[in-house]
Amino acid sequence: MRRGYGWGDKNKLKLIQSPQTENAREIKKLNLRSRRKHVLSPKVPNKAVEQKLFSAIAQREREGKENKTQVHAPPPVAKPQQQQQTLTEQKVRVFALGRFEQLLQVVAPGSLVVLDIDETLIITRNMPSLLLGSSGVVAFQKYVQKAFPDFESRNRHCRALQGAIKDKTLVEQRTATVIKTLQDRGCRVFALTARYSELAERTERVLGNLDISFVKSAPFPSHPMRDPVTEAVVMRGIVYCNGVDKGQVLSRLLSSVIMPREAKLNNDPIPAIHFVDDRLEHTLSVRNALQTFPGLKIPSAICFHYRSPISLLSDQHKSLPDTNPELLPFIMDHFVRKNEVLSNTRALDMMNRSSNADAPKTLQPAA
Repeated sequence: MRRGYGWGDKNKLKLIQSPQTENAREIKKLNLRSRRKHVLSPKVPNKAVEQKLFSAIAQREREGKENKTQVHAPPPVAKPQQQQQTLTEQKVRVFALGRFEQLLQVVAPGSLVVLDIDETLIITRNMPSLLLGSSGVVAFQKYVQKAFPDFESRNRHCRALQGAIKDKTLVEQRTATVIKTLQDRGCRVFALTARYSELAERTERVLGNLDISFVKSAPFPSHPMRDPVTEAVVMRGIVYCNGVDKGQVLSRLLSSVIMPREAKLNNDPIPAIHFVDDRLEHTLSVRNALQTFPGLKIPSAICFHYRSPISLLSDQHKSLPDTNPELLPFIMDHFVRKNEVLSNTRALDMMNRSSNADAPKTLQPAA
């Protein structure tokens, strides 16, 4: 393991990984000690131990006769909801978030703010566009293969599209400003992404170009860390889940890193936890993890399902390939000629203007 990587005390990690195994070992040791102490040796009889053992047996028999007539009711079976409430008193709410700047109205100073990255903070430029989707990329590869017989031309256009997909911009114009405002309020802000740690350098470069940084506001040590259980990596304020469930990763972070570090630094108590993600399954995963987190003594916890204006527009454009079959060929042709990606809205507008210009003008009657 590289220097600087770790996830806390080894004994604590063992307890977190398999508490049942550790408890079973301790119980086994106690049983072995008990057997060595009370088992009578056939070669060397121990009268004192033997008398004590038979006295204990007689005492249990007397207690059994006295309690024989008593009827003990079986313990009540807790319902699933009751079992969940016994694990933690924390109530985690889920809300829809339509504008990123609405966080400034609900996040209290000093809160813990956890943000997704893709489609929450950054997005591919000119989205939504049929060309930038997975089906659009496949269609474009077929398009250039048919239009350009030479490999060099096909490779040039495909690489140009690959570069366009990597060209990122803010989901909303004020996204970076909102993050800075939260950080100025003393909030512990960091990113939790499903991305793999191999993309760490590119991810930080893209965020830095868009004026977003979590280095100073994240509740982590300055050195990189790797969780030996989930294989998640923490680096410069960004948690790379490597495809692992976000709720599981965040739960491990809270118990092994964030809460112990806050207690060690004697910081002010965290008033609330806020999680923001554009994917509903990730939002619910974190909600469930916080809901069942043992001993989470934080007054408020809210998970936001972020539905940005771009994502809502993308949902409206899902039927465009069927209702406007000529739209994708128009966008692909424009990209090959101009090396520019057209959004669906802009492409439709250009097509409408072109059709109106080509339409024959009706003659006006003479006055």
